[in-house]
Amino acid sequence: MKENSRIENPSGTNNYMLDTKAYNEFDENPKLLAYAIQSLDYGFRYYKTDTQDWELNGFGAKVYDINCQPVRYNPNVKLPDYKGIDERLRVKYVSTAVNLMPYHTLLDGSAHLINSESKAGEMFYEILSLIKTSDRKKRPFSQHYDAFIAEATIHNNCILITGDTTLRNTVNKYFPDRAITMEMLIEKIEKALKGGADYDQL
Repeated sequence: MKENSRIENPSGTNNYMLDTKAYNEFDENPKLLAYAIQSLDYGFRYYKTDTQDWELNGFGAKVYDINCQPVRYNPNVKLPDYKGIDERLRVKYVSTAVNLMPYHTLLDGSAHLINSESKAGEMFYEILSLIKTSDRKKRPFSQHYDAFIAEATIHNNCILITGDTTLRNTVNKYFPDRAITMEMLIEKIEKALKGGADYDQL
């Protein structure tokens, strides 16, 4: 059974939320993953929400139709070994906001409500508004996962690791430096390692 965890060090500056693109990068480049594993010894911690699991199992937000039923799932698509990544990086689940998509909210008492008048709430709704015009009728949930992952990042005092430029820019618009690329994460790890191995030496 999945259980949400508390952030190990809520006031820490090295709590990182992995989005699906980050998992893909780790899966495609073992060198990146090996470097991130080293960072655990320097206080880096990695987190996810239940939302990422849906995407990593082939049920991305864009597969849902207007009735919130998955209609485009392709079982032949290669998916990243996210369970192996979770184990090696000691990734823990953290809470997300209440989500009315079926089966998308863990009923363990950890889910929270979004305050639409807060900065995090404003960010959440702006991300939802980024949906393409062509998706509004047929794929109305296309931006939901991004919005929930971004809000969970802020709520749980994490930094989002994402290769999605639009998502990253929107998060940073409201919360500067709270969304970074994988390359920026590597730079942070290198600074923490100081005299240790550089990424290029692995």
